[in-house]
Amino acid sequence: MALTKSDKEFIELTIRPIQLDIKTVKEHLIKINGTVHKHEDVITQALIERTQNREHAKHFENSMSLIPSKVENLEKNMFENKITKKFIVKVIGITSIVISIIVAVVQLVGHFIG
Repeated sequence: MALTKSDKEFIELTIRPIQLDIKTVKEHLIKINGTVHKHEDVITQALIERTQNREHAKHFENSMSLIPSKVENLEKNMFENKITKKFIVKVIGITSIVISIIVAVVQLVGHFIG
């Protein structure tokens, strides 16, 4: 059965809005795909940064594990330095007292003799 001119016009008029809708949907899909591609790039970059941050955190954790032993060594050295300082201060104090006593004895002896 052959189509008449009016049948062809009717079909064309019916299909034209559908074609426009399909074209609009296709353009919108292309736009969405572009946005999705941009988001995929952002997500990929974020995942790369996250991996780098995890590596940095591992190295940081390893370097931080040494700190307690360093603090202990510093506290030990500080304690030894305090003891040494106290000893030196006591030696200087006792030496000063002994020198003062010797000077006082010499003056007393000089006073009684002289």
